[in-house]
Amino acid sequence: MKYLKNTVSRLLDTVFSYPLRSLFYVFMALPLVYIPGHHIYARGLRISFVIFIAIASCLMPILYREVVKNFGRMHPIAQRILIIIIGLMCLSILFSKLDFGLLLFGREPDYLGILGWLSIVMFGLLLADNLNRLLFSQAVQRIVGAVLIISLVMGSAAVIGGYRMPGLMMQATTMGMYAVLALIVSLHQFIAKAKSPMQKYESLIVVLLSITSVIFTQSRISYLALVLVLTYFAYKYVNRRAIVFVMITVSCVVSIIALISTEYFSRLEVASVGRGVTYRMHIYQTVAGEALKHNIIVGNGPGVLPIYLNNVDFVPEDIAKTLNEGLIFISAHDLFLDFALYFGVVAALLLLGLCLWVLINNVDSKVKRSIDSPPTKLYFTVLMLNATCNTISPEILTLTIAVLFSLLLTPTGQKKSGDVG
Repeated sequence: MKYLKNTVSRLLDTVFSYPLRSLFYVFMALPLVYIPGHHIYARGLRISFVIFIAIASCLMPILYREVVKNFGRMHPIAQRILIIIIGLMCLSILFSKLDFGLLLFGREPDYLGILGWLSIVMFGLLLADNLNRLLFSQAVQRIVGAVLIISLVMGSAAVIGGYRMPGLMMQATTMGMYAVLALIVSLHQFIAKAKSPMQKYESLIVVLLSITSVIFTQSRISYLALVLVLTYFAYKYVNRRAIVFVMITVSCVVSIIALISTEYFSRLEVASVGRGVTYRMHIYQTVAGEALKHNIIVGNGPGVLPIYLNNVDFVPEDIAKTLNEGLIFISAHDLFLDFALYFGVVAALLLLGLCLWVLINNVDSKVKRSIDSPPTKLYFTVLMLNATCNTISPEILTLTIAVLFSLLLTPTGQKKSGDVG
């Protein structure tokens, strides 16, 4: 009890010591904003926070200076590309035939209109310089741990019934990818940051919660990301005993799930995977064809529905079956394809180019790395898996842009990044 009281006290002291740090911790805690039965309202409140911070960044000198400083520290090529992308986004708004309210605030359930997109860009610039230090901190580990615990409790009935667990992210695949991101933070804390036995136990608990959450979401792309992350840490940091421990833990969790529901792993059967891949490729081909025909330079604006994908006479049979059930597609399940529909193919290719650039040739690659260095590029790799294989969620999209901008900052030598306080 005393340990818990001291932990809460230290967390509150940390939150209220620095404005920027406080804003980031509140952002990471946004999944806790949850209204049972009213997911749309909860998602609206979450994106509203990002919009509020973006507006505050324009009005408050202390935050505005941080945004300008971080933009000035970005690689010159990245600066020009970002300006062009924002210009094409605004141009798409001017030429769009959609209702102005829809363009401004976006469509349910994500509410990603032009106001949301530009706010995410501003929020990412605000956090870029301090992101590594804040993201891979013990405070964030505790926040994501709380999100995972509540999600598991909420999803217990679904798990017992053999259904996928959507958790506080309100969508199973998004919840699975969130858990993988939490795993990266907790493994880094366990290996590089935790000093006392209590801190190591705390990190280990979040590791186990993360792995369990991934399995319960039944998300195939999350399984792939989980294997990638565990392989990375096993290869780079972990000794043999720890590897054996993780393998035993995963085996126990898998065995328990198999006892609870024999149908739980049907999504991993070869036939199921094959159908899923074919279905997803049909979606990609349909949306890409539409964007290349009509949206090379200028898009239709944020919130537009993929017209071809919702035309039962145009799509392949498997997608037509979904449409005949009364469902509509609001996303291509790919950030860059959606971005192409919204803001044009050129803008999407420029954004994709920036992402590939930091993955292949990080501008900060000349800075010496140690065991204490946060695995930011691994974190961004998982974010890219989510971007290319999942629907857009404002929470993870904001993280994606913020991490991208942090990786685009030019090195500052031995100068330590400061906080705003």
